[in-house]
Amino acid sequence: MMLGISITINTIRLIFNYPSQFSYLFKISFYPTLIVFGITIPSIFIAPKLFKKLYYYLAILYSWFLYNLWAFIFYLLINIFINPGTIINFILFILFGTITTIYAEINDRHPQFDEKKIYCSKLTNGEIINIIHLTDLHLGACYDENYVKFLIEKILNFAKKKSIEIDFVLITGDLIDGNIKITKEMLEPFSLFNCPIYYVSGNHEDYTWKEEAFYLIENNTNITHIPNNVVNFKNKFNIIGVDYNFKSSISYNNLKNLLDGIDNNLPNIFLYHSPILRIEYLKDLNIFLFLCGHMHGGQMFPFSLIRKCAGKKRIIEGLYKSNESETGEEYYAYCCAGTGSSGPCGRTFITPNIGVLSIEGKN
Repeated sequence: MMLGISITINTIRLIFNYPSQFSYLFKISFYPTLIVFGITIPSIFIAPKLFKKLYYYLAILYSWFLYNLWAFIFYLLINIFINPGTIINFILFILFGTITTIYAEINDRHPQFDEKKIYCSKLTNGEIINIIHLTDLHLGACYDENYVKFLIEKILNFAKKKSIEIDFVLITGDLIDGNIKITKEMLEPFSLFNCPIYYVSGNHEDYTWKEEAFYLIENNTNITHIPNNVVNFKNKFNIIGVDYNFKSSISYNNLKNLLDGIDNNLPNIFLYHSPILRIEYLKDLNIFLFLCGHMHGGQMFPFSLIRKCAGKKRIIEGLYKSNESETGEEYYAYCCAGTGSSGPCGRTFITPNIGVLSIEGKN
């Protein structure tokens, strides 16, 4: 406790005693970002292809700027105990931000499979349905058709290695980043999937070019957009999709109305972009499985620690289960950490995820 108080007091002392050093280090990070930003914005109108490249580099520079703010905290902590001198401080500052940025970029391009097994009493005993859950791909400047092709080939190779058949793919929003127009080429790799793909939009589709994007998705791909709609999958599941909308967010009552009239003898899978439902609501709404994304697992430290701080009842990242002792039914919510990033590119202390959900019949 005394050490914590000492560090706090000395950190405040350093901020007030070394304002010029803080200003200098801040400018080192901020000015390059500002210059690239100033070049990027006009290129939207002058050279769209150049804008795509510049936006990507701007996102990396933005990451570098944010990580350098961490570096300043690191610098403060070092200087509480020892002052290495201006040159060493400068080198440590730059190295910390740069190495963290490189790590975050490499980590961001290596999605991991998050395998979960869940049980459903409404399926035939022993029957297995395999679902791939994708969310937050953020196709645009940072992720293009090459990344999509890499991602889908990785999934297909995984399925082949595990000897599993993918029954359907579910995409819960932010397929598009909204910073540039999506192209037909970005979506073509989805044709590699030999199974149905169901999709609902997220908040980033609501930013710009939404109607053009939906037209491309619905007319040039094997992706089925299901906004505020219900799909019956082989008389085994009801797949319920609701698009994200800034103007009229989904409410408990709206969702209950949407579910009215659905054959409740089938398990309901509900797709929405953000984790709007609490785990205890699933039974009342008769939702067997709620799939969402949006949170990116925190994406960057310290936000990547948010799940541990938020407790088990808040749907942040991973699989959540609610047992109903009276009926024996189980209800699940799964929030995927996402397969892309937005704002600053890169991830620290959280890997991009591909959800692999195996639903097994158990009577």
